[in-house]
Amino acid sequence: MASHPSPKARVLVLYDHALLGEGLASLLSAEPGVRAVAINGRDSAARAAALGSHPDLVIVEETEHAQSYEPSGSAPVVFVRVDASGECPLGKPLGDPEAIVALARGLVEARAAS
Repeated sequence: MASHPSPKARVLVLYDHALLGEGLASLLSAEPGVRAVAINGRDSAARAAALGSHPDLVIVEETEHAQSYEPSGSAPVVFVRVDASGECPLGKPLGDPEAIVALARGLVEARAAS
């Protein structure tokens, strides 16, 4: 009997800046076992619909608008802030997004182990 592949880990990226959001979603979707979708965080209807799909991980671009974001559900939420120097809070420059990708990889590994 053929085994069925595990469903892909669903990652939601809520952004204010399209380049950041779409870029992260594209980068994460390139990872095996990850399906990432980017949604403009200012669009409350799209945000609500995307959160209603029960993502496994939510990445939120930390801006003044993100302060109104209320986590719902059980998905872990990661806030990513890029300052003028291009550094993100995980201590890795945005040009080397391995820290964010590592989060997605860990999620995929955890799903495979369960």
